[in-house]
Order: sequence, then C-alpha cells, then structure tokens
Amino acid sequence: MRQEICPLCGRPRRPVQAHCPACDHNFRTGTGPLPANAVPLRADPPPAAAHGGGAGRWSARLSVDRAFFERGDDAGAPAFPEQARPVTVELTAARTVVGRRSRSQRTPPGIDLSGDPGDPGVSRSHAALELAADGSLRITDLGSSNGTWVGPDPGHLVRLTPGTAVALSDGDRVYLGSWTRMTVHRH
Repeated sequence: MRQEICPLCGRPRRPVQAHCPACDHNFRTGTGPLPANAVPLRADPPPAAAHGGGAGRWSARLSVDRAFFERGDDAGAPAFPEQARPVTVELTAARTVVGRRSRSQRTPPGIDLSGDPGDPGVSRSHAALELAADGSLRITDLGSSNGTWVGPDPGHLVRLTPGTAVALSDGDRVYLGSWTRMTVHRH
C-alpha cells in the first residue's frame, strides 16, 4: 500500500487513515483539532529558534512523580516505576502530540509515553504542545480519558478543559496519565 506524507508534521501515513497518528491532522478537511482561541501556528520554527536564539526554543523534561501517582485512583495501574529515569525532548515541530503508541498504528505520537516505563493512564492522543509564531508554547488536552493537569505540584493542580489551548511558561509542570510529569523549559 502506498504511503503519503502528512502536510503538517511530515510523518508517513496510509491513504486510508482519516487522521495523522502523530499530530492528529484531519486529512479530509485539511485541518487539525485547533481550538478557536489558538494562536496561529507556523510550519517551521520561529526565526529566533531557527537561528539559535532563545525566543522560541522549548524542551519538555519527562519524569515520573510519586505524589501525582498516589493522588490518583488508578487501582488497576501497575506498580509505580521507581527506577524510571527522566528524559528531555526538544520541541522542534509546530505541533507535538503527547500520547501512547497504538498497536494498530505504526507511527508513534511526537512524544510517545508507551515506552519504558509505559504510563498506562495516557491516552493514544492525550495532549498537544503547540509552538506559536511568537515563540510561545501552548498545551491542549485532546479529550483524554484521564485529563491533563497544570500546576506547581500534585496538591495544587488545575485540570485543562479539553479543546482549550492554555499558554505555558518556562518551568511549568504538566501532569498526565498515572505518573507522568512534564516540565517545560524555554531556552
């Protein structure tokens, strides 16, 4: 079967797919699931990021958080992954889907949380990080089963409304799934 390329993120896709498995771009309408209040996005990084400046370069540090795990009601979840090591991901695409690889999809999301330690509480397309033309970063919950939360610690969290983009600042913490903490940093 012939593969095509997603015009938004550049990942391969099969012609029978209605949505890109990586960025959730809708191939039928030519749009992504952007909320009405989203800042317009650029296909390439903002000029400062492209030239090594700091205006639009972001990274996400992924780690496990025991306090977040313990406040949840994941009775069927596996044991907390004590030995998991933090991972840092550079955010270079205009839109990065955070989620879990689907067994039926060959292309993983931009940030794939199905690998070790494999957070079982993360949806296939859980949230999207969006780099705006002005270099700012926003996050949108994509209708995940367990929600996306933002706050300084697990005791002081605000649950995001699905489909509504929320601006993030350097050092903000995003909590999702059973134990995943994602701390964003601007460079």
